[in-house]
Amino acid sequence: MFQEVEKIWSDGSEDYDKVVHYQLSRKKDVQHWLNALSSALGGKTGLDVMDVGCGPGFFSIMLLRLGESVTSVDGAEGMVQCAKRNIRAAGYRDNVRLSDAVLLPGENRESYDAIVSRDVVWTLYDPETAFAQWAELLRPGGRIVIYDGNYYYEAGSVKRTLWRWLANVLIFFTEHRVRVQKKTVLSEQPMCKCKRPEKDVELLERVGLKIVSAERDDYRCSGLLHLKYGWQADPFYIIAEKPPA
Repeated sequence: MFQEVEKIWSDGSEDYDKVVHYQLSRKKDVQHWLNALSSALGGKTGLDVMDVGCGPGFFSIMLLRLGESVTSVDGAEGMVQCAKRNIRAAGYRDNVRLSDAVLLPGENRESYDAIVSRDVVWTLYDPETAFAQWAELLRPGGRIVIYDGNYYYEAGSVKRTLWRWLANVLIFFTEHRVRVQKKTVLSEQPMCKCKRPEKDVELLERVGLKIVSAERDDYRCSGLLHLKYGWQADPFYIIAEKPPA
């Protein structure tokens, strides 16, 4: 299933790349994410941070602007190529790797101060194994920062169906593209079948992490982006910390 999921993301990488360029063009969005990520990382700079499931590289660019040392990882070749191109265009040297976000083979234990992800956990074929592996890669006191949503949960409701139609119209006029929604194996992933962020909190605590925050993501629940993409999920964010040695 991993290969099938990553092919979906790779095939859709150019569309997601357009979304990233749109966000990069919006000063308000850029400033929000700079502030949000800085706060989530405790305002520290010079950290070793992994952007897991980096996609076209938006979070990686934000983290580089904050002065972090960033390793970007994605399982989809198309996303990796987009991320490399975007990071270089932003004026940074890229460190982008093609890798399974669950297993992350070849990474050393306790080699990162933080692991961040945006809209990745819902796609994972084994989220508990992923969280355990991510925790292993963290140094004591390090943090996992997750931005995600309840994707495909109650997706067939009348409210979300009508919202999706409106969203597609808005996407056509603001992004000049036609968004085609197809049923894929993504809807069969474990996190699409449970209430979140409650399940995330349970799994993170199970692998020994302390929850710092688990909140509704108010920023992603407002504005034009929410009108276009909010039908897919109820956005939230989680900050979890590895206990000091």
